[in-house]
Amino acid sequence: MELVRGPKGLDRDLQPVLFSLIRLDESRCAWKPAGRFRKSPTHFGFHQRSGQECKEAGLSPATHSPDPLFDVTVLNDGTRPLLIHRVGFLPTAVWTDLKGIPGAGKVPVLGTYELPVAPVERDRPQLLDITDPVHIDPSGHFRFNLHLLGYREALSGSNESVVRLLVESDACVHHSREVYLGVY
Repeated sequence: MELVRGPKGLDRDLQPVLFSLIRLDESRCAWKPAGRFRKSPTHFGFHQRSGQECKEAGLSPATHSPDPLFDVTVLNDGTRPLLIHRVGFLPTAVWTDLKGIPGAGKVPVLGTYELPVAPVERDRPQLLDITDPVHIDPSGHFRFNLHLLGYREALSGSNESVVRLLVESDACVHHSREVYLGVY
């Protein structure tokens, strides 16, 4: 997977976090990597599994969330330690479309953060404070799960979106590349 750097032109010390891995925890959510990208400005994303797919795969709402549960690994690519104190996402596009078309290295997951999602509005970030901030040394890493609780309902009638995952450190807010999310 390609490493994603922050906005161009920023000093390495001011934008040291790289989103090195963004995937789903498919063992706990009813989402999968997307195979088609209709109208999406990105070629990387995920789809919610349809009810029929969940039934055929034996996925129940008791064990598999209908909301996305990301497995994210970020690296400190700077020259000084960082203190991560918030994680979240930023919607960059939301729209409605018709539906019905049929690993990291051994980095342990440090924690799972559940972000209750408010109504999704373009360019309005939603962040969750981490009660016990995470220290990342230079060349260190931080792997976490980010569960967007209520994401599907928060789309308010839309079923297509593009988001950027966010990690806020003491240096600044760090953005991932755009991630497409399609729901049924």
